[in-house]
Amino acid sequence: MSTAVLFLIPAKITNALNSSYILVVKNEKSKVILHQFPPVVHALREKTMPLHDRFTSWSSEIFDGSISRDRYLHFLKLFYGFYTPLERLALARDEWHGLSFNLRERLKSSLIENDMLAFGVSETEIGAVRLCNSLPEMKSFVQILGGLYVIEGATIGGQHIYQKLHDLKFLNGGDGASFFRSYGDRVMPMWAAFCKMLGQVANDDQAIEEMVQSAVNTYNSLGSWLARLS
Repeated sequence: MSTAVLFLIPAKITNALNSSYILVVKNEKSKVILHQFPPVVHALREKTMPLHDRFTSWSSEIFDGSISRDRYLHFLKLFYGFYTPLERLALARDEWHGLSFNLRERLKSSLIENDMLAFGVSETEIGAVRLCNSLPEMKSFVQILGGLYVIEGATIGGQHIYQKLHDLKFLNGGDGASFFRSYGDRVMPMWAAFCKMLGQVANDDQAIEEMVQSAVNTYNSLGSWLARLS
């Protein structure tokens, strides 16, 4: 189903409680759908917003058009090295069985694998990519979700990067860019569903605080990973 984002409106205008914004989207039948963000998403957004610049600074080479094929592939490997261990930790949790949520359809490491294969990287080489061994503490399910908040939120900014990638000659018709495209025109509905799930799990102050701290730690860890190896 094709869905377009119309706009974000302040919650006070719509008298929505415990939410700073409502996501307004319209599906292919022109039906307007309102997605109210739960309190935990507001807390996550507030605490992680100052960290965005550190996380996104690596992409300047894409936006100014200076990135080379080898450099682009290097960044794919860096993201693969961080996303893969995080997603493995998430997949190992039993708590998913009690939620109506399909994590497997959201895995980004498989998209990066496809992109690397499109660039001629062998499966043996992919298996030898260095994985991050310094992820922040993620012993609880709530901490795992804080980490996933970071990489799910990145799918939104990834759409801007994907559009810019079309200008790069070494990408043949978009092959090798599925990681940044992620869900395509389903990004915002997928984001809304993810946020709804976060609200179901983090429904008290302690859980919210734990999830927010994990997200902050994940941003810092990813920023350090990209900066150290870039």
